[in-house]
Amino acid sequence: MENDSQIKKGILEIPILLVLGSEKYVSEILETLQKQDLFVPEGTIYPILTRLMKLEYLEYRWQESNSGPPRKYFKITAEGQKYLQESLKILENLFSTIKTLKKLN
Repeated sequence: MENDSQIKKGILEIPILLVLGSEKYVSEILETLQKQDLFVPEGTIYPILTRLMKLEYLEYRWQESNSGPPRKYFKITAEGQKYLQESLKILENLFSTIKTLKKLN
């Protein structure tokens, strides 16, 4: 579907925030999303994470790695949780409306 990426791009921050209830680094975020059949290119996730950090919905910390350079671990903040809950309500209402409209046809 041609519009698939445009639709996903608008709401990708929601599944990312859901995944970040516990600390994860980028590879773990991508792996968790892929296990749920949501494939996000690595080049797409970084701008989303940056935007969410600027909004103070995410925080991060650096941790040394035994197998390479230090890793940046991300976690949702209290403000991010609030935003996530509000966003989920909006999506639920939208999906409910779409379901109702489909029944009209």
